[in-house]
Amino acid sequence: MMTINVKRRIESIYEELTKSEKKIADFVLINPVEVTAMTTSDLAEKTGASPATVIRFCKSIGIDSFTQLKVSLASGVTKSEPTQFSDIEANEPVESIKEKLLYNAYQSMADTTKYLDDAKIETAVKAIEKAPVIYAFGIGASWLVAENFMQKFNRVGQSVIAISDVHIMLASLVSAPKNAVMLLVSNSGNTKEITYLVEAGNQHGIKTIGISQFGSNYLSKKSDIALHTVKPKEAELRSAATSSLHAQFMVVDILFFSYATRNYEKIYSTIETSRQEVKDYNKL
Repeated sequence: MMTINVKRRIESIYEELTKSEKKIADFVLINPVEVTAMTTSDLAEKTGASPATVIRFCKSIGIDSFTQLKVSLASGVTKSEPTQFSDIEANEPVESIKEKLLYNAYQSMADTTKYLDDAKIETAVKAIEKAPVIYAFGIGASWLVAENFMQKFNRVGQSVIAISDVHIMLASLVSAPKNAVMLLVSNSGNTKEITYLVEAGNQHGIKTIGISQFGSNYLSKKSDIALHTVKPKEAELRSAATSSLHAQFMVVDILFFSYATRNYEKIYSTIETSRQEVKDYNKL
């Protein structure tokens, strides 16, 4: 089988591909081994596309070249992929539910960590370090991610304000200090609130960090720093976008621990102080 990374990238972006690119995608999904021995022209001929379309397909799924695509496929041809993202069924036993949820959670996080751009993470962390305040925003399930970001970074001395009301956020942006950062979380990256806020942030000179699914979406295009999760296959019967939430929480954790390792001595002391404060409170 092909590497999960390549397969998931194709699945994540599939609906946004052109008709010709979809033909290439279908061929690659079905014939990963055969593709590893092909040239660009070979694949173009097999799929009725042009060599230029093959290259464009590679770019569309976030791979720099056809050679890189073949290397990724070749590295995974001996690996088997476990069961696909699964929904629960009527009268399913608890053991089966646990196995499915565990696999779905693992897959969404594993695929996202493979795809995340290390350089963008480092750029985001540097912006966070310089920021006198960070505004975090999300709606629905994404609000939980924004709130989690606030809890983590506030605990290590970084000022974060998580806001779920668009009007309050807009008012805050008007008086935001220099080097302020705004974190926007949205799985689709295209909600009305998110598109308006990212534009407002840009207008006020606030550095924006967007967390959204891989693909062409407004938040990804307009954010100063776009961090992507691999678009998960959500189960039909689900609660609070489970797979996408796991991926978003993983991005926040990677940001936090990347920040922590760069500021280890500082945050260690801050966390110890925070822990002692909680202990003192619990004694009351």
